[in-house]
Amino acid sequence: MDTIKFNELYELYGSSEESTITVPFNENVNIKVIQYLPAEEKNDLITLSLQQAWEENGYNEFKLDTIFQVYIVFFYSDIEFTDEEKQNLFDTYDKLYNLEILDKVIGSIPEEEYDDLCHFLDTQKENNLKSRTSFSYTAQRIVDTLPLQAERMKEVIDNVDFSKYQQVINVAAATGANNVSN
Repeated sequence: MDTIKFNELYELYGSSEESTITVPFNENVNIKVIQYLPAEEKNDLITLSLQQAWEENGYNEFKLDTIFQVYIVFFYSDIEFTDEEKQNLFDTYDKLYNLEILDKVIGSIPEEEYDDLCHFLDTQKENNLKSRTSFSYTAQRIVDTLPLQAERMKEVIDNVDFSKYQQVINVAAATGANNVSN
């Protein structure tokens, strides 16, 4: 059997053009929606969504769902967004929802592509949760924050005015308070 190099195979049968479809928004505006997001960009979409939905004790599921949907529109459509719109994700979500753009864009992504994306999100979320609740993660967080906490404690001790505490002890002793010592 003859062998063929992958790059030759791709040149012969691969597509160098991004597969997109055009979704009518209204009679004057069409939205282009890509049908396959490259793996690295999928990873970025998932990572950004998870990072921004993390709160102190876990993922805020509402926040995750909202951010994930907005990022899908960012990554899969040709709609241009301002820096402010990229920063204010909840406001952007509300606008996309009210204009029915979320449904149009997400509904235009092939089912298998969307299902894979959701599966990758759920898998990464579970992996992150396991990692963040593990003993090693907790121990590493303590090791990482201990020097900062020690420095803060040193600053507090260095700035204590012990003469004020001595005055309190003297007043307490003068009033007959029990167990007051110098």
